[in-house]
Amino acid sequence: MIEDKIKRIERNVKKVEEQESLAMEMVRDANREKKRLIYVIIILLIAYFTTVGYLIYVLNDIEVVETTETTESYNQDIDNEGSIENTNIVNGGDVNDKD
Repeated sequence: MIEDKIKRIERNVKKVEEQESLAMEMVRDANREKKRLIYVIIILLIAYFTTVGYLIYVLNDIEVVETTETTESYNQDIDNEGSIENTNIVNGGDVNDKD
């Protein structure tokens, strides 16, 4: 009878130890997962900020070319003919068409 009680107590102690080891294993797994998640978040943030920085660099590096058209040829037509009435502009023609 006493031996049965001792065996029962020993089994209960083993069950408790197994439950504690299972709980500790789950806590260790949760800590590992948390570390992995932190690493993944850090890597994603680095990739995001690198992409945004490169985009800003590229957009600032684009050169804007300004072109201007001169009106010398139109002025020469007017000067060569003597007055604006003799040009194609007044006669309704195209500026580039010459008689």
